[in-house]
Amino acid sequence: MNHITRRQALQNGLALGLSAVVAPACAMRSEKNQPLVDCHVHLTLGYYSQEREPITATHLLHWMDAHELSHAVVLPLVSPEAFWYPVTTEYVLTATAPHRDRLIPFCAIDPRTLATHLTQQKDVVDLLRRYIDAGAKGFGEHKPQLAIDDPRSM
Repeated sequence: MNHITRRQALQNGLALGLSAVVAPACAMRSEKNQPLVDCHVHLTLGYYSQEREPITATHLLHWMDAHELSHAVVLPLVSPEAFWYPVTTEYVLTATAPHRDRLIPFCAIDPRTLATHLTQQKDVVDLLRRYIDAGAKGFGEHKPQLAIDDPRSM
């Protein structure tokens, strides 16, 4: 059985859907008083690089104001493939808590932790429920280098 990786699936989907997304997004940007949402941002804890300041919730809000964005979806980075320094779901939930009127936190779990720490489906559901109760509105970014149909990703 051939496995398709997450990256391959996303590349194929992106190629098919890009033209349908770009034109409406450009049209929406030209309309005044239209709320704009950035659906993919990250905080960085101050360890991003020596050349750049950390991206904190405050920095993100200033950037959003400068670019006329009403809301942003803030994604954690829990897999080593995603970023060299983890930005946990717990950090995202804590950092966005005072700004939930504009910052929309997501949660993530690296599925490779499931085999060693969260061995029962109930454990995973309980963890996700705790994240939802703490304010998580979605799941992502899911970036482990596993086949998209790997049982650990289910």
